[in-house]
Amino acid sequence: GTVVADYILQRTLTVPRPLAAVFDFFSQAGNLETLTPPWLHFKIVRYALPLGPLGRLVHRLQVARDLAKIFEYREHRVRALLS
Repeated sequence: GTVVADYILQRTLTVPRPLAAVFDFFSQAGNLETLTPPWLHFKIVRYALPLGPLGRLVHRLQVARDLAKIFEYREHRVRALLS
């Protein structure tokens, strides 16, 4: 049979800074791009639909659902490729 194992890679790093300063740094999404190795091609995508309140309504009614389907598909594909 197929043996599937989960591995968790962990690394602990002590940063000689106050916790609030460290949290402030990591809470800024742009810093994640700076820290991520370039071969991962990590990018943060931000978008907003035009038309203000109407755009937000369209997002809630359609776009959010489409995004959920996309990420669900990706999760299934990754699981299938790794099994």
